[in-house]
Amino acid sequence: MVVNNLKKIVLILIIFLLSSCKKEKVILDGSKMTQTLEQKIYDKADLFIDSANCRNNKVIAIRYQQYNKKEFIQISAQDVFITDSLFMLRENKGHVIAIYNKEFFEKVLKYNNENNKKIVEEKSYLDLYKANHTATRIPCFYMYELINGKLVQIPKNSYYYNNLFSNPPMFEITPPLTPARVYRGADK
Repeated sequence: MVVNNLKKIVLILIIFLLSSCKKEKVILDGSKMTQTLEQKIYDKADLFIDSANCRNNKVIAIRYQQYNKKEFIQISAQDVFITDSLFMLRENKGHVIAIYNKEFFEKVLKYNNENNKKIVEEKSYLDLYKANHTATRIPCFYMYELINGKLVQIPKNSYYYNNLFSNPPMFEITPPLTPARVYRGADK
């Protein structure tokens, strides 16, 4: 009988706590759930700007490359942009975002030619050719693989991270093992 009374008291307390808790309605914004690839790319660029150790660099370069039937997007910090291979410029959080690889990005990003020309003129001091910039260094960057419309970050110690795009490798890493190169223990 004492056990039954104790169960009733616990049940009443649970019901009371549940009913007295502040209930908040959660409304999911449909636009956040169905982001376009353009939004995802710009979100990753924002994340890079906010978290990279290269904050003093004013140019954020976004590039695309296809390798072994895989698609990759690199977001890197640069000192300048290069106009001869540039698709478009955009300003964000005090940085210039330089987007290359027109063949890919013209299908993905909204492009405003007038705005692009205006930014190129205003930021001419960041133009490689007009600034006479000659310094070279290894830039910091994030790299993503594009898989079914999602951007999946590539680990920094991977072959792809260190050997794709025009940047020099950060680490000495051998290519992924092919079946012929896999060590099988007994095959000495």
